[in-house]
Amino acid sequence: MTEPHDLREARRVVLPIPPTCEACGALLRPDVVWFGEPLDPAMIGRAAEAARACDVFLVVGTSAVVQPAASLAWEAKRAGAAVVEVNPEETPLSEVCDLAFRSRSGDLLPLLVAEP
Repeated sequence: MTEPHDLREARRVVLPIPPTCEACGALLRPDVVWFGEPLDPAMIGRAAEAARACDVFLVVGTSAVVQPAASLAWEAKRAGAAVVEVNPEETPLSEVCDLAFRSRSGDLLPLLVAEP
């Protein structure tokens, strides 16, 4: 039997110094949208335009419920694209997908792009 883990054990991890802005010295922000933040309307507009213009729309590893991004697959579908879902679980989008793979994206995507 192993000893119970002592949560008071000191553990140190060396982290790199976060990058800073050369102009003002503030920490640089990663190019992400945090939960609860609005998306740039111009960017979501370009994404919707691309969804309507594509032949195949991949929905990979998402719950397909967070808006407005979740609506992009519907935009593609309405414009005639094939919608392909890669997710271990069903989502609200699953019923309209042309193809759904019940797998983790990290396991399946390398197989889909591998050369024959």
